[in-house]
Amino acid sequence: MGINQIAALLKKSNKTISAQKNSAMRRLSLRSNAEMYAWINSAQGMQELNINSAYGEQMEWKKIVQPAMSPS
Repeated sequence: MGINQIAALLKKSNKTISAQKNSAMRRLSLRSNAEMYAWINSAQGMQELNINSAYGEQMEWKKIVQPAMSPS
């Protein structure tokens, strides 16, 4: 999911989402998207983001269903 999709989903501007991502990366001392993805997939990242279930298995992200557009 890219910044544009996240911004639309959260009804925020692209600049806001980008700034928040950059701020989080700075706080975690991550220098690239590759480092960010590696951190998210690490045990520490999964624990801090609460991605693990009670049994230590990775939980599925909740899927958000977009409402169907009605024909005009």
